[in-house]
Amino acid sequence: MSLVKPVVIVLVALAIGVVGMIENGARQVALYNLQTQLQNDQSNYAEQLSTFTSLSAPSVVATQASSLHLVEPLSVSQIPSTSLGATLPLPKFAGHAPVTPRTVR
Repeated sequence: MSLVKPVVIVLVALAIGVVGMIENGARQVALYNLQTQLQNDQSNYAEQLSTFTSLSAPSVVATQASSLHLVEPLSVSQIPSTSLGATLPLPKFAGHAPVTPRTVR
């Protein structure tokens, strides 16, 4: 009788350990599936972003506008980006209008 009690305790501990490892394995598989789904979604997003970016390129917009008889651009130039907090200089006009700034700085 004295040998039965320790054997039962060991068997219960082993069963608890096996159940814990099975649950851990199931969680690892679920985590792997989530990571795979995330990578696929990020890849699809990057592909869509690339497609939309190429569709909105200045040369494409000018070509489509020309084919719709909206404008006839002389040239297409890319305007460099700047911070929204930066103060921009006043525009320079090529005509003969008097230069009178209407903005207060």
